[in-house]
Amino acid sequence: NISDRQYYWSFYWHGVTESPGSFMFGHASAPDRAKAPSAHNYYLDFIYNFGLVGVFPLLVLIGYTLIQLFRHISKERRIDVIGLGAIVLFILLVDNSVKVGLRQPYPGMVTFFLWGLLLNKLRAPDDKLSSVKEGSLQ
Repeated sequence: NISDRQYYWSFYWHGVTESPGSFMFGHASAPDRAKAPSAHNYYLDFIYNFGLVGVFPLLVLIGYTLIQLFRHISKERRIDVIGLGAIVLFILLVDNSVKVGLRQPYPGMVTFFLWGLLLNKLRAPDDKLSSVKEGSLQ
């Protein structure tokens, strides 16, 4: 299984780095599924298909999540938020590096739900999106 994955990763990596255009904008068509059915790496698969431009918003959101989580750890240290953050980061950074879970319907929905829940819990109290002003709910 490891040697198969190394072959697939190599196949997709060569496809990504074959030209600056394919690296930035991806490929117009899917790879030959007989040669490489899947990259077995969500990010490599994403860059192959959509390029760095396509994966950039996802990388920015991961970076934003990391920054917010580190700010939370330095201030509040609520164990439920830290635990949820560890789970979400494991899924995003480790699990999706050896599978394409975010591309699958149910694992993707669960991952994005947990990620949204984490970002909501990391949001500062003064960042509330409600239109309710202080003291108006009495």
